[in-house]
Amino acid sequence: MHGAVNQAVEDLVKIHFGDGIWNKIKAKSGFTEEMFLSNEPYPDQLTYDLVVATHEVTGMAPADILRALGEHWILDTGLTLFRLNLKSKRSAKMNYYYTTGHKGTA
Repeated sequence: MHGAVNQAVEDLVKIHFGDGIWNKIKAKSGFTEEMFLSNEPYPDQLTYDLVVATHEVTGMAPADILRALGEHWILDTGLTLFRLNLKSKRSAKMNYYYTTGHKGTA
């Protein structure tokens, strides 16, 4: 997984549970680095370990964690990292074409 995915897990946990809980999850998962680098690859197992540790520390079901991560990815990470404007389906389509260089009809 790219670091952006793991960073999104971190952001989601910090937003909803705070830095202290994130530090517990980070320790439980075995991740020892200071931060994730968005474009760097990390072992897929680390992402699984983060989800399991989040479950163990917060009590959230893994399926709920993944669902929340998906929502966070679209609504926060997508808007911030990829500068998407999701005010309408049309503007989202136009942004997709603009940001990907895809030449199609918006």
